[in-house]
Amino acid sequence: MSIWPKPEKGFKQIVIQLPHLQDEDLYRVELIPEKTLKADCNHIMINGTIETRPLTGWGYEYYVLSQIGQPASTRMACFPQTTELKQIAIHTNLKFLRYNSKLPLVIYTPKDIHLSYRVWSAGELKNAE
Repeated sequence: MSIWPKPEKGFKQIVIQLPHLQDEDLYRVELIPEKTLKADCNHIMINGTIETRPLTGWGYEYYVLSQIGQPASTRMACFPQTTELKQIAIHTNLKFLRYNSKLPLVIYTPKDIHLSYRVWSAGELKNAE
């Protein structure tokens, strides 16, 4: 792990080592950063940007959640008017990453961000005739 850059101030490094699967070309990984906010019954949306950066001299890539927008919310009246802490997904420009168990996924996020991920698999091919 020493080849990866140290996290910048206010950031943390997250390393995901995917397990080996048969025919890994049939799988993709979705990164889902989440921010904990006090929220009521309204739907909250947050946009963000994940940059793909090269690991100079190695030919590998790593990912940085570089921008997080301000939360936007619907404006419904909530009854009762209570709030609770909720994990709000940050919608990013990065959709799916190639599944590769030979290399770790290295992601840098601000310290207050939680990162989840989901593995997607391809269904059977259908004839389009």
